[in-house]
Amino acid sequence: MRKSNQAIASIVVATARVSAVGRTPRIVSSSGSPRGLSRRVCPLLLLVLAASLLAPASAVAAAPVVTSGNIYPFSSTEEGIYVRINPGGLTTEYSVEYALAPSTWCSSSETAGSPEVTTPARTLSGTLTGEEENSAVGVTLTGLTPSATYCAQLTAHNSSGTSHSPTLTFTAGAPHILPSGTDAAVTWARVFGSLNTPGGGPAEYYVSYGLASSSWCSSGGAQDSPEYQTPAQQFVPPTVGIGVEISGLSPATSYCEELVASNTWGSAHTGPFPFTTLSASASRPGGTAPTGGSTNTTPKPPAPLLADLAISPNTFKAAERGASLISAARAGHATVATVTYWLSSASVVYFRVLRLETGRTAGTGRCVAQTKSNGRAHACTLTVALPGSLSSSGAGGTNTVHFTGRLNGRALAPGRYRLQASTGAGSAPASARFRVTAPA
Repeated sequence: MRKSNQAIASIVVATARVSAVGRTPRIVSSSGSPRGLSRRVCPLLLLVLAASLLAPASAVAAAPVVTSGNIYPFSSTEEGIYVRINPGGLTTEYSVEYALAPSTWCSSSETAGSPEVTTPARTLSGTLTGEEENSAVGVTLTGLTPSATYCAQLTAHNSSGTSHSPTLTFTAGAPHILPSGTDAAVTWARVFGSLNTPGGGPAEYYVSYGLASSSWCSSGGAQDSPEYQTPAQQFVPPTVGIGVEISGLSPATSYCEELVASNTWGSAHTGPFPFTTLSASASRPGGTAPTGGSTNTTPKPPAPLLADLAISPNTFKAAERGASLISAARAGHATVATVTYWLSSASVVYFRVLRLETGRTAGTGRCVAQTKSNGRAHACTLTVALPGSLSSSGAGGTNTVHFTGRLNGRALAPGRYRLQASTGAGSAPASARFRVTAPA
């Protein structure tokens, strides 16, 4: 809503109240008129404040916001960290600091001492739109000591401030395990999760559980030990989804459980998390409604995470011949650009090419193709997906493939494009913009 000049003037008087143009600053009371403000300055302040009030929220610069990250094992000496960063509309630098868990820096929750290692600073642009910008970042920590426990923290900084991720603790080379739900019946329950191991190597997993009234459950696993444990099962990659059945439970009873996985270098666990079995009447036809228990169905394992998609150079002429996307340069195939991306674990990556065209804003607010009838409407960017797709197999960490600027055997026409990548259905896509120029 537009504000009147009188309303804006009131805000100027109530909030700015200071003028320092060629004279000593003078304070103006909130109830008085802007005495001491230059006649030239007042209109200028009004214009600046009006512009800020009418500007869209997305145009307001802010300190970066870092959301909680996750750890993924790549080998016994390499670990990956996946974090999402909102750059606040400003160019933002980020890096990861880490150290051995017994260090002063780790034991003080990063308030004393110094980290042992800081990764090279990297830059996240704040000028791209939310649709085009991939704010997910992946950082690989190297040179770790197998079986040693570390703490790590990502720090993001721009001209408006600094933000930190929560502290991440991990054992180098140990499995990475995540919970995904519990299905409880009358006398049994199934516990589900996902498991990643370094390079898809061997591991075993099981469920620890106990009554909710036990000290282990009531303390969140901090005291004593679980009362029960299921037999260990062997992890069989490449499938990451796992499920363990617990039997011999009592009806309508509260328990807690946690998934545990271990390999040569260490172990990891998920919980504990509470669950309640169904009442015995739930199993009899015509019985009363079940009490407690879970209504979850078998969950689908999460897709591997993709971050840091980039294409360099981002302006080029399409090759006259060559494959569209290849794992390495080959004789007879011209490599025009290099595509890099980061994966949380090994996966097939699917690429699409989208052409960016100038459209016009329709009455509904949607961006539509430009026609004679809407030629005077506000310009907007229309995204058109081109037929065909590309794919490549990647490993956990940073991957590189080569792009020739050709799709379905044809060179892309001059124009603006987006390369979009994902690891399959349900995964968050990443995008990188590029431009194809006309042949010389």
